[in-house]
Parts: sequence; C-alpha cells; structure tokens
Amino acid sequence: MFKKLVVIAALAALAVGCTKETELVLSSESGTLEYKASSYTLNVTSSDDWTLTPGGTYDWITPSKTSGKMGDQITFNALINLTGKIRSASYTITSGSQTKNISINQKSGTIDAAVSLALKNVGKGTAYFAFTISTSNPDDYNEYGFYYGTDADRAKAQRKVAGTSVSTGTKDVNLDGLADNAEYYAWPWITTVTGVEVVGDTPVKVVPPICINKPEDVQTTIDEAAEHSVIRLLGGMVVTGGIEMKDNVTVSGGWNAEFTEQNAARTIIEGGEEIPGVLVPEGIKGAVIQNLEVTKAKCMNAPYKRGAGVCVNGDLTIENCYIHDNRAYSRGGGIGSDDNLSTPFTLTVINSEISHNIAEDSHGAGIYSVAHSKIIMVNCLVAQNWCQEEDGYVGGAGFYGSSVLINNTFAKNYCNGEGDGYYYNYIFRTDGDPDPHHYVVNNVFAGDMCRPSNPYCAGWSWDEFPAKEYYPVHRNVKLETRDGKTMEDIYVFKNNIIQGTIGGDDNGMYNTINTFIPSDYDMSLIFSDFAGNKFTPAASSPLVNAGITSDPEVSAMLAKYAKDLAGNPRIAGASVDLGCYELQ
Repeated sequence: MFKKLVVIAALAALAVGCTKETELVLSSESGTLEYKASSYTLNVTSSDDWTLTPGGTYDWITPSKTSGKMGDQITFNALINLTGKIRSASYTITSGSQTKNISINQKSGTIDAAVSLALKNVGKGTAYFAFTISTSNPDDYNEYGFYYGTDADRAKAQRKVAGTSVSTGTKDVNLDGLADNAEYYAWPWITTVTGVEVVGDTPVKVVPPICINKPEDVQTTIDEAAEHSVIRLLGGMVVTGGIEMKDNVTVSGGWNAEFTEQNAARTIIEGGEEIPGVLVPEGIKGAVIQNLEVTKAKCMNAPYKRGAGVCVNGDLTIENCYIHDNRAYSRGGGIGSDDNLSTPFTLTVINSEISHNIAEDSHGAGIYSVAHSKIIMVNCLVAQNWCQEEDGYVGGAGFYGSSVLINNTFAKNYCNGEGDGYYYNYIFRTDGDPDPHHYVVNNVFAGDMCRPSNPYCAGWSWDEFPAKEYYPVHRNVKLETRDGKTMEDIYVFKNNIIQGTIGGDDNGMYNTINTFIPSDYDMSLIFSDFAGNKFTPAASSPLVNAGITSDPEVSAMLAKYAKDLAGNPRIAGASVDLGCYELQ
C-alpha cells in the first residue's frame, strides 16, 4: 500500500512539471496610421482565451473586440486626425500568464480650406452668391454655408447650410427669405468631417435692389442711394434729361414688370441739348451701368463738349449697353472725357455697342479716352461713328491714356482730313501718363473710310452718307510715343487684323505680328453682311479661329466674359474668333 501511494504521488508531481505555459503571439506590436480615417489589423495567436485592455481613454480609435480566442483578429478603427498633432494609443493583451503591449500612432493632417463669397445679384428676397472653396483635400470637409444677419456682428447671425458635397472651385448659392429693403451681412463657412468650422473673416454686404418704374424717380433715387446700391429700371422705360452717377452705385436696366428677370428691352436714357446721357463726375469710384440704351445727347459747348453719350470723368463699368446717335463738338460723341482732369480713373466697357455717334471736330467720334485714364474693352463693337469737319480725324476711337483691348470690332467708322497725317480712324497715345501701357490683342480694325480734301460736312442725319464721297482708309491705325518712352515700353500690339497700314513712331516692329489687308479689300469676305452693317464673321472669314488664348490677359478676360456681343459662347471652334462676334 505504501508503495502505491508513492507511485501515485510521483506521477502527480510529474504531471505538474509537464504543464505547458500559455502561448501568445501577435502579428505586430506597433503600427502607424495616416491622418485619414483608417484602420490597423492585428492577428492574435494564443493557446488560451485573451482580453484587451486600453492604456487610457481614447475617443478617436476603437478596437473591433476586446476579448477572444485563438486565431482571432482585432481591427483598430481610427477617425480622421486634423488636430495638428500626432496622437498615440496603447493597449495590453493578456492570455493566461502572458501579456503583450501594443502601441498605435496616427499622423496628423492640416485644415487648409479657405472660403469666400462674392455677391452676384440681389433679387426680391434672395441674394445670389458665388461661393469659392479652396482646399487640397476636399474629402476632409462635409458641409459649407454662410452666416447671415442684419447686424455686422457675426455672433448675432443665423447659420445656414448651403451644401453637403464639398469640392474645390466656385459654385452658385442662394440666400432666400430676406426681408425687403433690409441690408444684410453674410460670412462663408466650411466644416471638417470632425466638426471644426472655418469661417471667412470679411462679411459680404447685401443691399436689396431698388426697383423703379417711373422715369421721374430715377435721378432722385440715384442721389439718395447708399453705396453699393443696385437700382433696377423697368425695361423699355424712357428717361429723359440724362442721369448722373454716384460712388459705388449700379444702375441696371432692362427688367421685367416684376423686376425678377432682366429679359426685357433695354431702358432708354436720353440726353439733350448740352446734357450728356450719362454723366460720371470726376472722383467717382465704382459706378456701373448695365443694359441701358444711351442716345440723343448733343453737347457742343463746355463743360460737356467732350463726351456726349457718356461723359466719364471717374470710374465706370459699362456692361451690355447700346450707345448711339449722340453728338459732341469734339472728342467722344459716344463716350468721352474732359481733358482737364487731375484724378486718374478706369473705364471698363464689356459687351457693348458704340455706333452712329458724331464728333464734329476730331479725336474719336466713337470713343475718346484721356491721359491719366485706363480703358478696358472686351467683346465690344465700335462702328459707323463719324468725325464730321473737314479736318476731323480719328472717326473710330482715340486712346490717349492706357488701354487693354481684347476681342473688339472697330468697323466702318468715318474720318475726314487733309493730308497723310489725317488718314487715321484710330490713334493710340500716352499723353502725360507716368506708366503708360497699351495691350491690344485679337481685335479687328477694318471697313473704315476717309474723305480727304472735303468741304465742311453739315448735318446730323446718317441718311446723308450715301450721297457723300468716302474712300477706304489708307492708314487706319496710328501708334505714338511720348515722354521719352520707347515702343517696347508701351505697346503689346499683336494678332489684330488691320485694314491698310499702321502709322506712327517706329511701327515696323508690329508688321509681322498682325494681319494686314489692303485698303480696298472686299469686306464681304470678312463680315457676314458688311453692306447691311452686320459685322459677324463670314463663313470663311479670316477672323474665324484666328484669335489667341495663350496670353494670361486674354484667357482671364475670356473666362470672365464668356459670351460674345450677341450672347453666344465666346469660343465655338478650335479657338476664339477675332473681334466681338463668334461664328456659331
């Protein structure tokens, strides 16, 4: 019996000595995640059940399980990290007597979004914005919108979501439910997927439009308007006696009776005897006119004898206007300026027609821009303007300050003159400008006429023209320098089509980078109906696809003003056409 007990005890001791330790093997014990929402997977090999214990409290990473058995996987799911700091988590996994430590790090991304708002239009109860988002990682953001309110303090503003699909670029957004006749402020914002909000610093001021359907109320409304006001005028309404502009006020014509759509006929602004159609006094900033027909101004004496249709002596933007049948004594029957100005200004003319205007003397029957000014013209037609007196030259336009002219048509303008020096319908100068510059690209100067050695040409009506003797112009464009400047200092004058030749100072350098046609060239090969005064390109015109778009100045303007003068797409073929119209 004693021997049996000894044997049993020995066997028990042997059994204890042969018990295996718990096995615990991990596929890895550390990992690094990118800043985006991501996961880290761990394979667990163990001879016994296991448990997972976090080394702290983590709200950004979650394990798929905290206990398991042999052959299980653990997936650690991490949220996106936009904190600007690397973050770390540690865990301990235990199986029997075995433990292993796990460490997980996550990189950090950056919040790089910038947002901005630009006010496009204001309707009845609605503001229309262009909302621009800039970011290299649009997936990091999930909402955008704006704060808005009648107080300039954003803390008092309401918050509105405009969209939940974020992409870079500019998109149209509307702000509805605005009270009539109330001013608002709007701030753009965007939020990250983690809820961090980025807000634009500068609010956009929203001023509701003022709608006018009585001619007698127009000037009083302009006089009393606050800055940044938009005054809408009933389409087809005739306003006599002209209008005078104010700082940062827009006068917008062509609105329907409800003032909800700008699809009616232009509003007509009539000047009068010694009254310009539109007057912009010296020093004015930010004035805008849109969809107006400006006509019947006759200014023969000071102070408005230079600039009848539009007398512009301060900043002005002209959009989609028709300026015709105006008459000045000198320099600018259609658009002109006073010579005695001390304040520089910028005139911008977009998608507008200036035609059938008269300057009795000279220097730009259609347009005359003075020294110390800058004129920007895109997609405009300057046609059938007339310098009337016997030495009246520059029938089309005189650019005496700086200019940027892109894709305009200058055609069928008339000048008189005696001698070679007067055979020009267009002159470019730099009178007194400290830093003059002319950038003239993709334009048409063709179909112009002159009448040398003629008596004084009296009369107002264009019906006289068939009875008068005019001849194709010989020298159509003149380039001049002043104040010791060289041509290279002043001019980028290229890729234009020009009837006749260029005259002026050292102009040979421009003969190879423009296209010249003879003075007696058949204009029906260029224009669709030259005899009928239609200046769209003929089907096989040398204007078609002949424009350049590689210059940054050109590409920027054509992107901003993407319709031609007729309202058609600005580029319909392989490239943009020369002039203001695009062959469709």
